[in-house]
Amino acid sequence: MEFHPKGDLLTAIYRNTLTFKEKGVIAKEGLKALVFLDEKKVIHRDIKEENILLNKENKPVFADLEFMCHMEEDKQRELMCGTPECLTPQEHKLIYVPNFGARGELIYNEDIPRGEIKDLTTPQRNVYEFGVLLASLFYNRFIKDSKNAPAHSFIMSAFEIILVQHPDQKPLLDVISKMIEPDQTKRISPKEALACFETIFPHSNTNTLHPIQPNIT
Repeated sequence: MEFHPKGDLLTAIYRNTLTFKEKGVIAKEGLKALVFLDEKKVIHRDIKEENILLNKENKPVFADLEFMCHMEEDKQRELMCGTPECLTPQEHKLIYVPNFGARGELIYNEDIPRGEIKDLTTPQRNVYEFGVLLASLFYNRFIKDSKNAPAHSFIMSAFEIILVQHPDQKPLLDVISKMIEPDQTKRISPKEALACFETIFPHSNTNTLHPIQPNIT
């Protein structure tokens, strides 16, 4: 595997080393990768900031592929896997996570009969997890701060406040919101999300939005 001296995306976010334009490039290049995975019906199942490496041009490289699988729309696996904070709403209902700092350990909800617990992963999970990641990338809304709330609820509450303070962010907030739509039948595809980002971040040096200064504590 090629060495990526710039490290992972989480480090770059915390260090505030990325420009608004570079964040747009990461979003678009990441979505291009998801379009490819979507066409091949491949699911990463653990997309998060730590699992995105940055090459010399700050373009994203997906890492940690141990959970990756091929899945058809009508098939399910017996066991879930991934990072608890990033699970889709359907998956989140099946687990109880007492400590969101302990990543990777899925403890099933005891109120649900074991025989009813299935891996609810579908091909739409890729775009959901990447949407959660983009909330961190652009707005520093880290899901580890969600206090056991599903990612969608936590992010949308934050987006309501951001929209009031920065109404010009509506195009970007809207597309991320559609990526993390709880109803997977209404969730936009990677190709649709990419088209939106191509509009927000055109190839020219002029963006349609102004960056929000991060406030990382």
